[in-house]
Amino acid sequence: MPSMMPPPGTLLGRIKSSVQYLERRLPQLQDPYQVALVTYALLEAGSVDAEVGFNKLDVMKREKEGMVYWSPEPISSAEVLYQNQRPFTLPRLPNKYDSVAVEATAYALLVYVRYNGVIIDQIVKWLNSMRTTDQAFMASQDTLVATQALIEYSFRTHVRDITNMKVTVESSSNPGTIHSMALKSDNLAESRQVPVSNLTFF
Repeated sequence: MPSMMPPPGTLLGRIKSSVQYLERRLPQLQDPYQVALVTYALLEAGSVDAEVGFNKLDVMKREKEGMVYWSPEPISSAEVLYQNQRPFTLPRLPNKYDSVAVEATAYALLVYVRYNGVIIDQIVKWLNSMRTTDQAFMASQDTLVATQALIEYSFRTHVRDITNMKVTVESSSNPGTIHSMALKSDNLAESRQVPVSNLTFF
């Protein structure tokens, strides 16, 4: 009986060999980034071993303040300063593993979305907390993967279908200054800025 395996020198043969290599290596991996990336690759290839990676990711996850992420080391959050009972998020100092954590968490989100994982909202919350002031992340690579993961999340959870809200921004340094904006499905990708004056820096 002829073998069902593709010939080794063909593209399909090379893909099959690569998948088998990743399947063999997965149980030995200890780095969250490697586990997330390999699990996503196996999921894309249709490998049943992707579930092994999913379970491994679940054990490796880090939880903080209602958020979930993956990183070799804990990532500190931005401090929140309260003045007059209002929270102000202070700039966050960079961590050594910020970029790796964002990319690993983005790959993990892509995996969890496919498995309908119950913690996907907590993963999205952490990713969004890591955005910089221009809405990107730390570098080009992690921004690309995180954006892909967030788009996949929004399509699979139908978040984009129910987006229609009005946002009001008030500045405590300018009493009476109020800016309102509408967020709808046709303008979600637009960047908006609100001018604020009379700022006090700490």
